Amino acid sequence: MCRMVLAPNGVLGGRVLEGFLRMAQGRNARHELYERPGHFQHPDGWGAVIEQDGVLSRVRGLEACWEDPAFPALADRRIVLLHARRASCGGVQMENVHPFERVDDGESWSFSHNGTIRDPLPRSPRAEGATDSEAYFDRLLEAIHAQDPLGEGEDVVASFRDYTSLNAFLVSEREAWVVSAWRGHEQYYTLRECDTREGPVFSSEVIRELGGDWRPLASGEILRIERGTGRIARRRVTLR
Repeated sequence: MCRMVLAPNGVLGGRVLEGFLRMAQGRNARHELYERPGHFQHPDGWGAVIEQDGVLSRVRGLEACWEDPAFPALADRRIVLLHARRASCGGVQMENVHPFERVDDGESWSFSHNGTIRDPLPRSPRAEGATDSEAYFDRLLEAIHAQDPLGEGEDVVASFRDYTSLNAFLVSEREAWVVSAWRGHEQYYTLRECDTREGPVFSSEVIRELGGDWRPLASGEILRIERGTGRIARRRVTLR
């Protein structure tokens, strides 16, 4: 389980960190798992993808983001991806902290996931840790490099049967992907989309500091976003 934010064109950290902290600490929005402010937290590590001069790099920490002194230092950085983890599969160790990273054909990809997948997933020889999320990442990367990426991505998502959520963000220097697919706990798992002055932003919850009109994504949507232009291709998946 997690809270996560994707800004394909990047967003200044000072505009998003406070809202992200509220999400990670369970102080931002009510949902099915919410009992009181601060009750349902995501303390089991955090990670970010930041951009400088067109180059993406990854930062991760094993502490809760609100306790890690390295987290506030992102305020003046351009942030593309944020993730705060609540462990549901795999121990609380750095190898299991999102975002995961792969280099394929000279292109670096970062990935974050919110949910638990119970379908059998073979462990990749490239895996750092032992989570369902990392194995799911490798399945999606295979689709992205196929001749029909959206079609192959649709097949991967539709192939799963036993999961809470397949919600995922992927980003490279050229493009970003969003997968919205979940079962149950609709309020907790529904992703939101907003057009901001810095381009589209996708988030586990509304971040009021970014303003704009936030819209829910349906379960069964896959989006492929061109970084820089913000152009979005959408595909609907029939979930099993």
